[in-house]
Amino acid sequence: MRTADVLLEIPSKAEIIGSILEKVSQNKPMVNENFYSNCLPVGSAIYYDKDAPDIIYAKIDSDGTTKYSVYEKAIDN
Repeated sequence: MRTADVLLEIPSKAEIIGSILEKVSQNKPMVNENFYSNCLPVGSAIYYDKDAPDIIYAKIDSDGTTKYSVYEKAIDN
């Protein structure tokens, strides 16, 4: 997954599909499981929009403001 963008709003059709279950230390190999992260805190809500199947949005709260980090599926070579 790649990320670079942070949004204040996500598409209106995006639905919550779960939340981060476990944070994996950045000096350990990333597990290949859904809802695990090495950068998002446990409990971060994850959203998905059927109209953009290669993108998920992670809800992040920063300084009292809700934002959404955008994660795009990396293209396999």
